[in-house]
Amino acid sequence: MILTLLFAAVLPAAGCHSINSDHIYARDLAAAVPLFASLPPDLAIGYSPAPGWQRMFHAAELQRLAKTNHLEGAVSQDVCFAWTLAVPEPAEMIAAMKKALAGRDVQIEMVDHGRMAAPAGELVFPLAGASVRSAAPVLWRGYVSYAGNRRFNIWARVLIAVKGTRVVAVNPLHAEEPIGAGDVRELLVFNKIDLIDEPARDEDGPDGLPARAWVSCVTAAGLAELRTAITRAVRPNQVKRTLHIDLGAASVRSALYARNAVRLERQHDDGSWEIDVELDPSEIAKLAGNSGVNLVDNADSGTRQRIEKRVA
Repeated sequence: MILTLLFAAVLPAAGCHSINSDHIYARDLAAAVPLFASLPPDLAIGYSPAPGWQRMFHAAELQRLAKTNHLEGAVSQDVCFAWTLAVPEPAEMIAAMKKALAGRDVQIEMVDHGRMAAPAGELVFPLAGASVRSAAPVLWRGYVSYAGNRRFNIWARVLIAVKGTRVVAVNPLHAEEPIGAGDVRELLVFNKIDLIDEPARDEDGPDGLPARAWVSCVTAAGLAELRTAITRAVRPNQVKRTLHIDLGAASVRSALYARNAVRLERQHDDGSWEIDVELDPSEIAKLAGNSGVNLVDNADSGTRQRIEKRVA
């Protein structure tokens, strides 16, 4: 019953006339009350309501409007206007997402989406609205563009698989020098192992670095290992170290999360953090030079009470 009432609240009330613009015009009013048919069709009568709401013109108000425009006749009924709303279809959402990812070989599976009814318009899912740093379903925020420049916010949670080749330089590259085959590294990723009952795994090449990986974007099998393999392939010199970060250096912690460098976090009862990170040794040394940031000896770690949070 609660769900029924929710949808009844956002759909146009019975008897209301549909609108599709940010203004209610004389042509809209004339469709409801023929007395106003002689007015210029593009004459703005008032602003449209927000989606899910009604704009009511009472009979007395319409009678005054008719008198102002020298129209002879009586108006005896109230007239209301509202948007026609509908919940966007998953297929329409996926089509809008693929448009944002144009030029890529991409597969998108809908996991969940908002059920709020929206006005008719163009569905838009900007790339900036997607939380891309996740092996789990991605939360992608978009909107319906309607009535010119109005927007109605929508969201969806999807699994996205993009097929592509990641090229990594094996040797330092210099400007204006040709790149040879021996200067790049290729990591081949085989998706959809859930369809062929293949186990998730990764294999190293002759140089000891990742060369092939088998994953499933549907079941998430192998995705955590793939992230580790990509890190090893792109940044083979990375090492794991533990940093102690005071509250006053919280911006350093935020920057580490933004770089996806955090692997494990422990918060002490004084509010400070111990964070396990994976970075190049030179970057770790640079971080340890900041005020409030110290490199922790693993033997000393764990001497204070702390709350542990593992970062996927």
